[in-house]
Amino acid sequence: MRLIFLLIIILLDNNILISRTLTFNAGNKYRGCTITDGKMVFIPNKGKGIEIQQPDITLDEHCELLLDFNEKDPKDLVDRSGHYRIKKSDYYYNPEIKFRDTGTGGFVTPEHRILIDVDKNNIWASPVDIGSFSIDSFIYPTLLADGILFSKGSWKDGKFYGIKMKLDKKKIVMDLENMFYDSTGKGYSVFIASEKKIEKKWQHIAFIFDRSTGHLECYLDDIQQDTKYVTKTGKKDDEILTPHFLKTDESDIVLGEKFYGYIDNFRINNKAIRTLSPSDHQQALVVSKVLDLKYYNSHVEDIEFLFHGVKESRSKIFFRFSNTFFKQASEMPPWQIVSGIQSERFKLSDLGPLRYFQWKVDLVSLPQAPSPCLISVKLDYSPNYPPLPPAGLKVIQIKERSVQISWDKNEEDDLKGYILYWGLSDKNYENKLDVGLNNQYIIDLPESDKYYYFALKAYDSTQPFNESPFSKSVRIFIKSR
Repeated sequence: MRLIFLLIIILLDNNILISRTLTFNAGNKYRGCTITDGKMVFIPNKGKGIEIQQPDITLDEHCELLLDFNEKDPKDLVDRSGHYRIKKSDYYYNPEIKFRDTGTGGFVTPEHRILIDVDKNNIWASPVDIGSFSIDSFIYPTLLADGILFSKGSWKDGKFYGIKMKLDKKKIVMDLENMFYDSTGKGYSVFIASEKKIEKKWQHIAFIFDRSTGHLECYLDDIQQDTKYVTKTGKKDDEILTPHFLKTDESDIVLGEKFYGYIDNFRINNKAIRTLSPSDHQQALVVSKVLDLKYYNSHVEDIEFLFHGVKESRSKIFFRFSNTFFKQASEMPPWQIVSGIQSERFKLSDLGPLRYFQWKVDLVSLPQAPSPCLISVKLDYSPNYPPLPPAGLKVIQIKERSVQISWDKNEEDDLKGYILYWGLSDKNYENKLDVGLNNQYIIDLPESDKYYYFALKAYDSTQPFNESPFSKSVRIFIKSR
């Protein structure tokens, strides 16, 4: 007997309906699943979901400046390194368009910019030698017009002396104008740019200068775009030039002055750090408990996974099922895998026969892409109900220690037989016997002058079979004759 039921396994927008509690991440409790390296987030117009918990941007002794844009009020923006004071902070805080953390800085008007005061004691005010450095950030241009993303420097005699990081013909460029000097004090300019064009999506950009080797590198999404030797001749074995600002330079660091788009985690290090961005992908694993559908040989009609942002990911769905119980962490039965998930609403159909079912989702982000998000999972299944308890049970003593037992036949099409139970106490029967499809049976009892209790169960033809609950029990006193 099969009826279709709907079981919500995990619905993160509401209370989860499975009466089991598991630990989620750092002690938060949710029912029905375990989440590793993930976090709960709010998805606008979609409710809550689980996405990847991104690792923090490194803040160590070499971090000269770090802006993470996590402050909801731009006026509260601070340099996480503590080295610099924010003089002016005018941008649009956007909690929805983000690559990491809480929010991003949106630069959408000509007035939007950040001014950072450079104290004379800061490394980036040095008129002597600022040494090695690396500058990196996540950016999402909304307009691919030429513009300046970052600058630091001053003007003298109609010339600019300093650094400009900008978009030029849809490429990311760093101009170090009159920024390097040889041993005689002669100044040099260096230009380096990405080979690949910038796109309207989240990308990681980085420029790295190694003072000890004179090596200057440009990276886009962790792929080297260009490399140069900052020497007198531009060749490897020549005199390495010294980077510094003018002695009269009292300029601010300016961010986003002529850039249209979003910036997240802008960072300057006072070292040539080549591992700047996160690894090529991040992931979180969501694993359900082993779900007991109660009856053997049931069928999953549909299991539907609802995602957000899954198209730009390498996320996978795993599932397994069996009629035999298995533990959550056991190796068997083997997992079946569905990879290359591209649909925000993904459905699996017609799984079974089964009693125990388990699923898991591996959320895997692409390099510099937003995290995919699992919003809900729901399961439609058809329970394979067992037969009804046998009715009309009668017990008659026909000899001194013999009784005849009879009952009404069940009407299920898949009925395979009955199991007779009896003993000296109700619900705690010492004896049982499979009597097949018979609906009456005679048994001999070991003793008379005692009360005996009798009950029945019916079972179906599946393997393993489903048993009905006990019938109503019958008590009879067996008289000696």
